[in-house]
Amino acid sequence: MSSTSFELNHEIVRAGAGAGKTTTLTKTVMETALNFHRVHGCFPRIVVTTFTRKATQELRERLVAGAVGTDRHDFLDYVSSRSSLHISTIHGVLSLFLRRYGHLLDMDSGFKVLSEADGFRLAKSVFRKQLLEESAASDLVEIWSINELVGMLRSFHETMLQYPEARAVQVSDCPSLFRALVYPILLSLRETVSMAREQTDNPKWQEYLTGLERLFVAIERVETGAQWTAIETALSALGRKPNFSSKKSPAAFSPELKERLDDDYKILKSWLEKDGVGAHFWEESSSLAAQFQTVAEVFHDRFTQHKRQSGQLEMADLELLARDSLRRFPQVGEAFSQEWDYWLIDEFQDTSPLQVELLDLLIDERKAFVVGDPQQSIYLFRGARSEVFQERWHSIGAKGGDQREKVVNYRSEPSLLLFFNDVFRGLGSQFKPMEPKNDDRLTDHPVAY
Repeated sequence: MSSTSFELNHEIVRAGAGAGKTTTLTKTVMETALNFHRVHGCFPRIVVTTFTRKATQELRERLVAGAVGTDRHDFLDYVSSRSSLHISTIHGVLSLFLRRYGHLLDMDSGFKVLSEADGFRLAKSVFRKQLLEESAASDLVEIWSINELVGMLRSFHETMLQYPEARAVQVSDCPSLFRALVYPILLSLRETVSMAREQTDNPKWQEYLTGLERLFVAIERVETGAQWTAIETALSALGRKPNFSSKKSPAAFSPELKERLDDDYKILKSWLEKDGVGAHFWEESSSLAAQFQTVAEVFHDRFTQHKRQSGQLEMADLELLARDSLRRFPQVGEAFSQEWDYWLIDEFQDTSPLQVELLDLLIDERKAFVVGDPQQSIYLFRGARSEVFQERWHSIGAKGGDQREKVVNYRSEPSLLLFFNDVFRGLGSQFKPMEPKNDDRLTDHPVAY
């Protein structure tokens, strides 16, 4: 930012691993605050969201250290203030919002946010009471341990909160679920078979490849348990693979293609033979799923009621209650937005679609600084999608916002970094190689390994 002119603007920074992302975030907060004070005579009200409490603490400590270096007591007071400079996880922001506006949903503003461990213990306590009253719940304990069941019930509970129409898997769902499961490897193997057929005229290999194609057809056609026998027949008919090469005959096709063919087939075969995947499991699995749903729906109602009555909320509750409040009363999102001058969002690649919606509703028309790296997304299991960063990159660019990339890795050894760049270059455009810090001993040539 220029020291002679200052204007808040939308900005997004793609900062790869070791590129100084935290340093960039710290510098942006300090420059924004000091320039805002120079122009307006007061410090801005800023929200910074991080993805862990550890990151929150580290950022706060860096800001305090930076403020000490300015010799400005007013700035030190500012970065130490939790009301003017709110630094927390996104759930900390949602907690703040709900304490102010949750009364619209008849919420007690004194609610307690449960940790993951506390949430599990509470769910376990609720389920133990259910076990004493329901034989169906007791039956499930003979299949899964209590801890496994509680984990499954909590997952179902969170799903029901977000998708009330969710239901157990039925037999009619199984064929499409099965094909979705094996489709990626089936697609890869089909492509490999096609390439191998073009490269060889060996009759034994042509016959083997035809057998694989019959297996593909059987997989695509299966709709019932009776039709599963066609898959078993096709597998059995394949027999042993022909010899790849011998002294009397050259290799049927390239060694690389054979390795890919072997690997793809091994993965597909392991899926087809895996317990719970085949059609003979479908009837049993759907019956068990229906039994689980009956127990899970009772648990869902009891767990929800217990949390509400005791004023205890989990992270998922914060997200869904905030969403409900913002959808029903969009004006409260606007009111909350007006309380702040600027937003900084860290680790944007790890936000889920629901969290992106919440941030958009809370930020409203305010300017925001976004930083992240889709290559470092680690929360896919929580619903995060790495492509949300690319979508935000394009949307900020369309608004006339600033787009920057930080591609120099200051953390890793240059030789190791070049090795990883060379290894992952085959991923295509989705992989962005990082540049090593200056080292005259290295070149940008692929490394030998």
